[in-house]
Amino acid sequence: MKKLVPIVLSLALLAVSGCKKFEETINKAATEGSLSCTVKGRTYTAGTVSVGVTDNAFLMSGSQMSDDESLNINIGNYKGAGKYTFDGRYNNARYTNSDSHASISGEIEIISTGDKSAKGTFYFQTIDSVMITDGKFDVNWK
Repeated sequence: MKKLVPIVLSLALLAVSGCKKFEETINKAATEGSLSCTVKGRTYTAGTVSVGVTDNAFLMSGSQMSDDESLNINIGNYKGAGKYTFDGRYNNARYTNSDSHASISGEIEIISTGDKSAKGTFYFQTIDSVMITDGKFDVNWK
């Protein structure tokens, strides 16, 4: 039994240090910004992401030049972390390919914010019934 305790403690320490390494890797990736979702059952990942934040607005856009696609999310009554409903008035989203698809319903949740950073999830349905699901973002701004 005395030999078992050091082995268990060593394994626990190894597990904790492994989690920290994973977290550091995610934080390094977050410094570049990411935005992805599922569009009509297909994964969309933005090649470039830009964000603008003011006292009451959160504006995020992502584009994929090779496919001529873009995704825009605007929160006009931004107050930090929380859930916001896409209402078409203050908060809206738009997916654009050869056509423009504006949101009529859906939600964005800003799960966490830091010093000039935000992480969250989103989904929305467009006026022409395009479903945008499994949305995720992890962005920084200057």
